[in-house]
Amino acid sequence: MQKVLLQVFKNPLIIATLLGLLFNVFGLRLPVFLTASLKSLENASLAAGLLCIGASLTLRDLKAKFALISACIVQRLLIVPLIAWTAALVFGLDKLSLGVLVLFAALPTAQSCYVMTASMGGDAPAVANVTTMQTLSAMLTLPIWTAYVLLPASGLIQ
Repeated sequence: MQKVLLQVFKNPLIIATLLGLLFNVFGLRLPVFLTASLKSLENASLAAGLLCIGASLTLRDLKAKFALISACIVQRLLIVPLIAWTAALVFGLDKLSLGVLVLFAALPTAQSCYVMTASMGGDAPAVANVTTMQTLSAMLTLPIWTAYVLLPASGLIQ
């Protein structure tokens, strides 16, 4: 257990997240020259992550782990938003807050999940397939969630 916790806290994504939280809590700002340099890395990171995911995709793994991938899609894109919707109703959120909460809950898994899985020695090809299939499936589910939750809450449609 201690070895896993050490690996988690040595992960650059976790370190960056914790530093970002600390900077935000204490109102600290990075120097302008550093911000400009990091902006270039930020712009390249998404493309690099997507390239890594694409390089790990295999049709064989997609077929072999079809049940896992399907379960992850249903859980992430249907069940989690339904739980968020239920929680929003239970806690009495206003319509717009409910819509935003459900829409964020309906987003597919971030590509950084693959990077973290690969760096920690997990099943990176399976995560690459899950991430890709969730993103493709979200092209169908997000418009539906938007139509049923966010647009009525905004008052644009009734």
